[in-house]
Amino acid sequence: MSQRAFCNTHCIGLSTFTHWKRKLQKSPVTTPKEIPEQQEWIELSSQSEATSQAWHLELELPGGVTLRMRQ
Repeated sequence: MSQRAFCNTHCIGLSTFTHWKRKLQKSPVTTPKEIPEQQEWIELSSQSEATSQAWHLELELPGGVTLRMRQ
């Protein structure tokens, strides 16, 4: 199946498909051996409204994706 036919079948723009194909080819592939062992969760406690302050959290994910959360 050609790329154009695939995009038409799945309602994806050809330029979007090409962009992600190029981006994913550049990112390193993670194999099961490279995945770290499960780590324990860290509990984050919330502050009361009277003492609450703004917070900023960034989570860097594989493939160069960063998730940012702010209050």
